[in-house]
Amino acid sequence: MLTMTRIPVPAWAPAHAQQVRKTHGDLGEQARAVVAPLLSKIYAELERRVTEFANDPDQCFLDESEGFPVQERLDGQYYVGAETYEGHAADQFFRLWLEVRCLEKPWHPNQERDGYDYLGLEAIITLNRQGTTFEFDEGFNTSCI
Repeated sequence: MLTMTRIPVPAWAPAHAQQVRKTHGDLGEQARAVVAPLLSKIYAELERRVTEFANDPDQCFLDESEGFPVQERLDGQYYVGAETYEGHAADQFFRLWLEVRCLEKPWHPNQERDGYDYLGLEAIITLNRQGTTFEFDEGFNTSCI
């Protein structure tokens, strides 16, 4: 089983993935304040879900001929490149969007300069306005990075 571990943002990470924090909507700043006390619990659940994803052969393939991503290319580390806090007066909830960047095992000399990002995962979390409950959307949006 591959265990995925969150690491601090690497120095080589691109500027748009240097733990960027954005707000969206007229209540974006309020959403950020409501999420803040829950971040450690959210990150713990995120780590569980990223590990689960990496070990699901229907989502993270065992062979390159099956598609992308391939489990054996993951090195077991990821970082959060961006957090977007969303809040709108018309909604009864807030959202947090987390951009996760999973690292690839070293295989090419340019990686030391250009970075080891391999797989992008986007997690979407919905929170009630009081910040007492949160729920992850099912699955991840994935991208090759």
